[in-house]
Amino acid sequence: MVTHNELRARLAQVSVDDLKAVHALFLEIQQFATQVGIHADDYTDRLELARRSERKIAQAIRAAQVRGELRTHGQSRLNIPSTRDYLSTSLSADAFAFANAEDEVFEQALKQAREIGVPGRGTVLKLLKPPPKPCSPTPRGRRTVEHMVVSINAIALGVAEVDPSEIPPDMAQSIEQALDDIGVVRGWLKKVKNRV
Repeated sequence: MVTHNELRARLAQVSVDDLKAVHALFLEIQQFATQVGIHADDYTDRLELARRSERKIAQAIRAAQVRGELRTHGQSRLNIPSTRDYLSTSLSADAFAFANAEDEVFEQALKQAREIGVPGRGTVLKLLKPPPKPCSPTPRGRRTVEHMVVSINAIALGVAEVDPSEIPPDMAQSIEQALDDIGVVRGWLKKVKNRV
């Protein structure tokens, strides 16, 4: 049976200029990474290897596109294979995000993902994104919160005095809209709360 170290060594050695070899190894690693009944530490190693293989296949696809061996977005030549022949649509955006990262940035993201726990695709993607730019408080932000507090307080005082049985059944759509709007406000308030 092939080992993690063997696959990692093969992945490091395979050239992005050999798309078919990279693709075959990518498929082998994806299968290897999803095997069940393995120790947790080994599972973490396998996930990290899967992220590396996703990056490598995206790099190989880009190299093949530059050589004209694969269609680029918008090309309609039917006699040239497409990216979908080598990478699923659901994975392509993530894999290309891995490929876009500088080597040091990608390695740092993998290291941080391991420290957090598991180098899952979503975790690595989040770590690759630059931190949000700091924002300074503005008078508009203050006014927004002040107006919202007054409005919500007035609404809360009003609904506290109305028995739910007084609401006609044909108001269901309005109730759903109000719930959706409250959800948006609640989500925004949670983000604000986490920043202050």
